[in-house]
Amino acid sequence: MQSLTSLQHQPPATAKHLLELQQLFINTGMSARFSKQVLDRLAPTKSLNAGLGNLIELIRTQVKSYDLMEDQAQAHLIAGHPGSGKSTMIARIAAQLAAVDGSRKIAMISFNDDRIGAWQATQIAGARAGAETYRIMSYKQLQTLHAEIGETHHLLIDTAGADIRHEITSITNIIPGIRSHLMLAADANETMALDLLSNPELNWTSCMVSRLDGIDYPWAIVSVLINSKIPVSLGSYCTKLTSPPRILSGDFFAHLIEDKIQRHLKISEQPKDNFEATEQATLTMLNRSAHKSLNFG
Repeated sequence: MQSLTSLQHQPPATAKHLLELQQLFINTGMSARFSKQVLDRLAPTKSLNAGLGNLIELIRTQVKSYDLMEDQAQAHLIAGHPGSGKSTMIARIAAQLAAVDGSRKIAMISFNDDRIGAWQATQIAGARAGAETYRIMSYKQLQTLHAEIGETHHLLIDTAGADIRHEITSITNIIPGIRSHLMLAADANETMALDLLSNPELNWTSCMVSRLDGIDYPWAIVSVLINSKIPVSLGSYCTKLTSPPRILSGDFFAHLIEDKIQRHLKISEQPKDNFEATEQATLTMLNRSAHKSLNFG
C-alpha cells in the first residue's frame, strides 16, 4: 500500500513505448514499486526495442554473482523460511563439494530443527551425497562439534528458519568466517525478502533461489537482487537430489526474461485475423471429426 500511495505522486509514463512496457510489466506480475524503478531507468529510451534492450542490460549488469565452489571458506550456512528448499540445496552442495575437493570430508548439520521427519530426511540426503550427518539442537553443541571437526570437514549448516536473525548472528559468533546464504523460493514475497537481505547485521554472502520452474517471470527475485546488492549464487529447478545446483548470474536472469518477453510480444503482435482463422480452422476440424463419428456409428 505504501508503494502504491507513493506512485500516485509520480508523473505517469507518457511515451507510447513506455506505456506499452508498463502494461507488459503489469501483465507479467511485476510489482508497482519495481515497475516504477525500471520505468524511471528506461525514461530516456526512444523505442520499445531500446527500452527492452536497456531493461535486459540493467538486469545483466546489476545482478551480481558469487561462486561458492571457488570460495576457500570451509563453513557455510543456509537460512530461510521453512519449506524454501534449504535442505535439498545443502545436499546438492555437499555432492558438488565432495566432487571438487577430496581433501576434506563433508558434514551436513541439521541445526535446531525439530520438525517431524526433518532429521530422517537429512540422513537420507547425506547418505546419497556421501556426507556425514549431525543433528545439533543447541549453540553449545554446535560449538563443541566445530571444535572437533572444523579443521577436517566442510561444514554445511541447515538452519531451522524459526528466527533467522538470531540464528545467523549466534552461529557467526561460534564459527568466525562462516558464509551465510539466504534461500528464497522463486515466488517469494518481495517485501519480506528485501527486509531480510537489506539488514546489514546479517552480512549475507549470497542469495540462493529454489523452484525456478514454479514461476513464469522472476521479477520479485530480480528486484530483490538489484535493490539489496547481494550477489546470487545457486538455484534449483526441481526436487531431485541427484541434479546439481544451477549456477545463477545476471546473464542467466537477463536471458531468461528476454526470452519470455520476446515470446510474449510475438503472441500479442499476431494479427487478429490470424486468431480468427485459426479458430475457424479448429471449428471446421471438430465438425468434420464429429461428422465422421456419426457416419461411423
